[in-house]
Amino acid sequence: MNAARRILCIIGLLIGLLFGPGQAIAQKQLTKMTIGYSASGGQYINLFAAKELGIFEKHGIDATLNQINSSAQVVASLRSASVNIATGPCGPVIDAIAKGVTDFTFFGEAMPHTVLEVWVQPSIKSVKDLAGKTISSTNPNSLGDLMIGVWLGKNGIKKSDVNVVYLGGLSNLVSAMKAGKTEATLILPPLGEQLIPSGQKKLTDLRDIAYSNQAWMATKSYGTKNADAIQRFTAALIEAIAITKRDKQKVLPVLPKYTGVTKRRVERVCLRIFCAAPGENAQGDNGSHEGNAGSIHRRTVQDTGSETLHR
Repeated sequence: MNAARRILCIIGLLIGLLFGPGQAIAQKQLTKMTIGYSASGGQYINLFAAKELGIFEKHGIDATLNQINSSAQVVASLRSASVNIATGPCGPVIDAIAKGVTDFTFFGEAMPHTVLEVWVQPSIKSVKDLAGKTISSTNPNSLGDLMIGVWLGKNGIKKSDVNVVYLGGLSNLVSAMKAGKTEATLILPPLGEQLIPSGQKKLTDLRDIAYSNQAWMATKSYGTKNADAIQRFTAALIEAIAITKRDKQKVLPVLPKYTGVTKRRVERVCLRIFCAAPGENAQGDNGSHEGNAGSIHRRTVQDTGSETLHR
């Protein structure tokens, strides 16, 4: 009997060694992931909230957020593996795929229309006044650059009828407007609010233009090797989206760190635009739009074995 008890004790000890501490250590190990985002605007509030509120860690991800200079740099960032996942406008990646660079996959979309705002000098009364004037954007083929052509075209003006200048970062767009070097710029809220003290004004917003504005993208090779991590990333952002809609005051303090805009009035404007819950409306100059900061319009995980989820 004593021998049998000793054997049982030894077996129990071995099981504890094999599954107890090892399992606890495994649970504490987080998957390192570098996530790119293309601008410091409020459209990434779900991403910022997931990082700052510990939601990524909850889902087993040690996330590093890396701001890409502009959406035009997404392709290079993914191909160089400087980021594992990129979030932002999908246009440059689609363009790369069309040119034969096929190692990309889209596995999510949180904002199926653009949220850019058009800010202008006081002398500009309508879009027609911009003919022959200078409009700034960050880089060629960036979201702003693409939308300049789309927006002008909707209003009967050719992109070639204006002078488009590329100034790099979003802060440069603001500085050029303050200095009177450009007549208009397309910029993400709440960044345009910085122009109010120097006399510039918002002419309109572009939230009525359907466009993949916050796609979740990776290389196919990364997706194949890290399918579980991608699913946990998706789960984390979905949870962050829910929090931004249900508990705006909890998310409010997150914005200043990333946007550089500290006034609570501006932050609240941003939350009204990006974090309206289902049934609430975010008012734009062109009418009312359903709040979007992350409503999952359609999520498709390709090449990772996951299913398609419709809103």
